[in-house]
Amino acid sequence: MAWFSRRLTEKDIASIHLGKKKSYKLPRGSGAILFAGALLAFYREELTPEERESSVTNYLDVLALFKTEKQHYFVYYEVEFTGEQYKLGRQRFVALLKSMAEVENFLNKMSYSNSSSFRSIILSEAKIYDAAWP
Repeated sequence: MAWFSRRLTEKDIASIHLGKKKSYKLPRGSGAILFAGALLAFYREELTPEERESSVTNYLDVLALFKTEKQHYFVYYEVEFTGEQYKLGRQRFVALLKSMAEVENFLNKMSYSNSSSFRSIILSEAKIYDAAWP
């Protein structure tokens, strides 16, 4: 009997999958992005519902960095747009980058209210798992 594993979703972005090659199906817009790769690093903002409602600035809620089978770096992130001037709510974005230097540059250009919280976490974790994954 063959072993069939399901594709992992954004809810499966967790520390137990760090550095392991998996298949992912991540939502974006009205569709999904399918790919195989290793999760190098991730960040989740842990805000309570009350903190989310009282937030007056835009913040990054989830960010995951993967290394694909073709040796590219795939960044998946969700941003919560809050406040009266923003009626967008939660939006999902992706970026495909060729090197870790490009990833670092990309993260440094992000200007969300919690940017300083996730930059160092993502970069330090990614360098550990990137070195271990060919």
